[in-house]
Amino acid sequence: MSGLKIEIITIGKELLDGRIVNRNAAFISARLFKFGYTVERHTTFSDDLQILRKGLQEAYERSDLVIITGGLGPTLDDLTRIVVAEMFHCKLSVNALVITDLQKRFGKELDMLQNQATIPDKAQPLLNSVGIAPGLLFLTNDKMVVCFPGMPAEMQPMFVNTFLPVLQERHPPLHKHEVYLYACFFKESQIDPILRELQAQLPELEMGIYPSYSHVTIMLSSENKASLEYAEELLKVQLDSFLYTAATGKIEEAIHNWFIKEKKTLVLAESCTGGTMASLLTAIKGASEFFLGSFVTYSSALKQHILDVPKKILETKGTISAECVLAMLNGALEKSQADVGLAISGIAGPTSDSSHEKIGTMWAAMQEKGSSPYVFRLQITGDRQTIILKTAYSLFGILWRKLAKNIPPPQGTGH
Repeated sequence: MSGLKIEIITIGKELLDGRIVNRNAAFISARLFKFGYTVERHTTFSDDLQILRKGLQEAYERSDLVIITGGLGPTLDDLTRIVVAEMFHCKLSVNALVITDLQKRFGKELDMLQNQATIPDKAQPLLNSVGIAPGLLFLTNDKMVVCFPGMPAEMQPMFVNTFLPVLQERHPPLHKHEVYLYACFFKESQIDPILRELQAQLPELEMGIYPSYSHVTIMLSSENKASLEYAEELLKVQLDSFLYTAATGKIEEAIHNWFIKEKKTLVLAESCTGGTMASLLTAIKGASEFFLGSFVTYSSALKQHILDVPKKILETKGTISAECVLAMLNGALEKSQADVGLAISGIAGPTSDSSHEKIGTMWAAMQEKGSSPYVFRLQITGDRQTIILKTAYSLFGILWRKLAKNIPPPQGTGH
């Protein structure tokens, strides 16, 4: 890494209140990381003069690069120009370059022309290609402070096209190599000890674990390409049965790719997931090449009339049972003639039903043409929406492992 101490400051009470999501900090950090820079701190301040004076001064003292977004507009709560002018002991005055640019783009009658062209004397203006507030760049012998407008649509092109080249020229980053591995149906806690052991062998390696409902992402980064390749191959051996390949990192893309490659078709029968699995699959372009559709039979009546689930099963075993999902699977396969089928029925909450099954109890069945079906039970935790998403993604993981790795579904699995 470059060794540069970088801090991002976002300004706005609306960020602290949660009324607006802080997209700027995420965008800047991701861009910097991509080019070999590491951000040490994110800070958000309200539009208060005293808070900004103290906070920006402290940031300037502890960091080599301070990146500020927000507070450059013409309204009474836009205070950034005032505070940074005080920090650098300079006056505010109309900048000829900025006023010429604004007149050219918006005309001389622009209401806020004088206001937005007024910037600290010691700042280099960063022209705004979208809006009217210019960015501000302060350069000293050993530090940099840069201010951007708070609107992402204005900040992003200014950051990438105008500021990033200046940063790279003054502080060339050390080149690094990165690898991302994706593991389905595998918990963060299971991966952590493996990575700890690996880091003990290769302390120069940077590692990260990022869990989601669908998968766990493992990030490896190093300036030493040989160490990175060694670590990657070691993990691929240890985690082989859980790892999949997808450009987006999504397990549904891995399933998509498998079906396209094998020229097979898939049908679903969804109850408690309410079409969630079908929605995730069809969000990927080209799904029609393999995905025949989903029978979303939420009620017992539709299970019986559309998928031909016997009335006796519904009355004696209930909808949340091995017998019910197997019958749903048989009905879906018979009506679609798909190569692979998967059926799911369970209870997502927030309250139980007449079956009195525990919330999060799921029964599923899957089958490949010419093979015997698998029927299995999952116990999923969380609120209603979480249970639905976890169920969908758990089934995707189980389906992919069976198809690509020939690993049967686990029995009595909690997740």
